[in-house]
Amino acid sequence: MAHGIHPSTCGGCAECEVEPYQRLNVTNGQLLVAADFLDEQRYHRDKMRLHLRYLHGAGVVCGLHLRQHDNPACRDRFLVLDPGMAVDCCGHDILVTGPDVIELAMIPSIKALIDKPDNQDHRLRVCLRHRECGTRDIPL
Repeated sequence: MAHGIHPSTCGGCAECEVEPYQRLNVTNGQLLVAADFLDEQRYHRDKMRLHLRYLHGAGVVCGLHLRQHDNPACRDRFLVLDPGMAVDCCGHDILVTGPDVIELAMIPSIKALIDKPDNQDHRLRVCLRHRECGTRDIPL
């Protein structure tokens, strides 16, 4: 069960908006074009997003534990994000399929503190963001 942000607290961003949708009703002999298949995918994707967003809410579903690096010599430079799943406030799935090593110096605010320490305690918050990315190119 996801915990965290209730859908009504989402910032009302364009990313979260779901346009009114209609289910494709296919008949024998009907000519289908790429737009029809895209509409069908959008229909199912938007239905699932609404379900996740309004019925379950946003947050970590399972996993996604943040931990120290296994190698003690690397613990001051790297964190490890374990695999897991979350749902963002727009209802998108966020899936981490394998351990992800986070190099702290690659985060601009931490790099600035490394370059110019201020001798104060700081709290690090790690946030995940949905990003859809292709898996392979298909020749036409």
